[in-house]
Amino acid sequence: MQAQIAERKRADESFEKAQEYAESIVDTIREPLLVLASDLRVLSANRSFYDTFKVTLKETTGNLIYNLGNRQWDIPRLRILLEDILTKNNKFDNYEVEHVFSNIGHKIMLLNARRIIQKEIGSQIILLAIEDITDRREIENGLEKTRKELEATKVSEDEAREYAESIINTVREPLIALDHDLRVVTASRSFYEFFKVKSEETVGQLIYDLGNKQWNIPKLRELLETILPQKTTFDNYEVEHDFSTIGRRIMLLNARQIKRALGKERIILLAIEDVTERRRLEILLSESEERYRRLFETADDGILLLEKSEGNITHANPAVTAMLGYSKEECIGNKLQDIGLSHDMGDFQEIMRTLDRSGIIYYDDVPIKTKAGQPFYVDIYMVDRARLVQCNIRDITGRKQAEEALKKSERELKAKTENLEEVNAALNVLLKRVEEGRIELEAKILSNIRELVLPHIDRLKKTQLSDHQASHLILIETNLDDIASSFLYHLKMRYLNLTHREVQIASLVKEGKSTKEIAKLLNIAIKTVVFHRNSLRNKLGLKNQKANLRVHLLTFT
Repeated sequence: MQAQIAERKRADESFEKAQEYAESIVDTIREPLLVLASDLRVLSANRSFYDTFKVTLKETTGNLIYNLGNRQWDIPRLRILLEDILTKNNKFDNYEVEHVFSNIGHKIMLLNARRIIQKEIGSQIILLAIEDITDRREIENGLEKTRKELEATKVSEDEAREYAESIINTVREPLIALDHDLRVVTASRSFYEFFKVKSEETVGQLIYDLGNKQWNIPKLRELLETILPQKTTFDNYEVEHDFSTIGRRIMLLNARQIKRALGKERIILLAIEDVTERRRLEILLSESEERYRRLFETADDGILLLEKSEGNITHANPAVTAMLGYSKEECIGNKLQDIGLSHDMGDFQEIMRTLDRSGIIYYDDVPIKTKAGQPFYVDIYMVDRARLVQCNIRDITGRKQAEEALKKSERELKAKTENLEEVNAALNVLLKRVEEGRIELEAKILSNIRELVLPHIDRLKKTQLSDHQASHLILIETNLDDIASSFLYHLKMRYLNLTHREVQIASLVKEGKSTKEIAKLLNIAIKTVVFHRNSLRNKLGLKNQKANLRVHLLTFT
């Protein structure tokens, strides 16, 4: 019995030594390593295992390896190694396992396993070393891919140089390659064309000496001698310089240091982008935006800017806030309907499609209310502004008041015109009656002269008169003829069956008045005068004759 106890004690001591020995080995090795019991439960793991697979001692030791990390280690190929291969062999090297872990992602591992039998205690342990070769495999794959590409393309150094130079000459922006001494190795065609230099005066020259030292630019020196040695790349380094050949230029420099094969010196690629015109346009754009902002802020019209998707207001100028009574904050984020516009303009997206086609939409006499509920009318212009829609709102209250005043004046003028036409008609009737009375009076006076005066003169002529009396009688007869001649003309016109208007026109023609003057004097149309003149020629027997109407009328006495 005592022998058995001693044997058991020696076995325990051996086991403790073996365990201590194993743990020392485990903690010393840099790669992840597990010590498993014969039932594949974890006896211990080294620090590297915990760090690599993001697990703790508590959730590892004593657990079945397949249950580690929420069964992440339940890997079919690992089972094959531990349960099939290793039971037949005491060791196995470079057994590749690929697996995606939920906490550390995709990993490619090489497993090296050793089965150690402890004869003293009749048990065995398994050492499982895990080498993460994910990065190495990616590098190997990359190298293999590169090797295959190089083998497939079989590009020689000369061909590569030719290819690089072709790329350089294809790039539109000026490009120049410098050696470690900052001397020009090569330059692109666009460099020569843009900076007005030639290959023979460029290649081999110190960059600062190019173009009669035009490239001796302090900021370029700073880039090449101070900044670039500390960085392998540099982008958008702005340099402004006045060249004697091409004038003042603003350039963006992009620099790259290229390390060449072993034993060869570095090359610096310097790409030069001329942004002079872009800067000028940016300044113009900035000035334009500033002018627009000032116009926006000082415009008499209310102006709102709307975003195109839903029509929400993004900007509001002081005029619109004063017009509607809403503050800028109350306008922004809302729609037109939310700030007093009751007019239904339809679907906003349909408005956007129409605006895209025509560029501008106009709505007139749109009813609107202020925040206080005061109604008034506006004209609305919607203008497409690329990213936004500009909505101009013009208060037309003054215009509508002026239009109403104009309509009222037109109504009053129409009423006065109608009244004047009535007065004119009454005057025409009165004038006609006066004319008829005058003609009747003339006829009566002429009749009285002929019936009551001329017979007596004829009888006096037959009496014995002295020369003195005969002279007086002739004078009386002449004066009577002069008095009666004007009456006689009008009476003759009446005897020719002329209308009152034709008698008027005949008298004016006899006085030498033109058709236009007659129309103006009688307040009738020119074509009416022409019609009556033709009627007079017809009644006087002058139709289709070349006789002058006035000359013919002068024959009437």
